[in-house]
Amino acid sequence: MTTQTPGRKVAYLSLCTAAAAICSYIETLIPITILPLPGFKLGLANIVLLLILTQTGLRDALAVCLLRTVIVSLLFSGILSLAFSLCGGICALCVMAALQKANKFSLPGISVAGAVFHNLGQLLVAGIITGSVSVLAYLPALMLCALLCGLLMGFLAAMIISLVQKSKLF
Repeated sequence: MTTQTPGRKVAYLSLCTAAAAICSYIETLIPITILPLPGFKLGLANIVLLLILTQTGLRDALAVCLLRTVIVSLLFSGILSLAFSLCGGICALCVMAALQKANKFSLPGISVAGAVFHNLGQLLVAGIITGSVSVLAYLPALMLCALLCGLLMGFLAAMIISLVQKSKLF
């Protein structure tokens, strides 16, 4: 991201937060009946987080992640989902930031790692809430979903980031 005034940066991050919230809402409208996995989502908001992570850094991406999660949980999914989303989102973002900083991974690879750790974070919360390790039975299916959806979201993010960089708006 080029040098920005504080006001322009706040506007940019606000727009990104709104876009991520809209992506999360759109996911609630997509009936995913192929896999009977509770809480399974494509990860559309991850596209926005990857954009922010690459453009302005971890601190801004974390702020958008937290705001989006709280907004979406309060408006569409409820307080219980807040714990799942926060833990998954923070785990994913930390791993994606570390991989991006290493500068050895492609954006789709970073996205896959984020999807894997998002699922692991959510399984951690599920295990704590249920007091059982039986939630790990979902692990193989969730890892397959993380691979497929993470790749797709990573490729989409790479295309969008390329367009944003060419536009020189931000």
